[in-house]
Amino acid sequence: MSRVRSSSPAFCDRSSAVERLLPNENVEGSNPFGRFMKVEIPTALKPFANDNDFIEVGANTVSSMLRDIELNFPDLHNRIVTDGKMNRFINIYINSEDMRFLNGMDTKLADEDEVYIALAISGG
Repeated sequence: MSRVRSSSPAFCDRSSAVERLLPNENVEGSNPFGRFMKVEIPTALKPFANDNDFIEVGANTVSSMLRDIELNFPDLHNRIVTDGKMNRFINIYINSEDMRFLNGMDTKLADEDEVYIALAISGG
């Protein structure tokens, strides 16, 4: 989503004043990692990701991916992370490998990686 900004200071309504105060996170090149990767969202969590099947995040590790999700989808982040720790009923897979069996939160991510957030299935 691009942002429209008025260059004329003579006309400034409240919404444009608020707009100038917001960080411009969607401008091309503002991602510190220089790229965006897709993360697949399970059906049960889609309402917290604006009903998207996928979201794009700027990240080079699982930890930085979660920070980006926290900034852009705080309700989704609150389902994934509880009290600063990964929710035990959420799994993150990178190329079909559980990130816990790779390098955990420090697992490196690359453009070609397939990232999937999954809900753990339990019952008895």
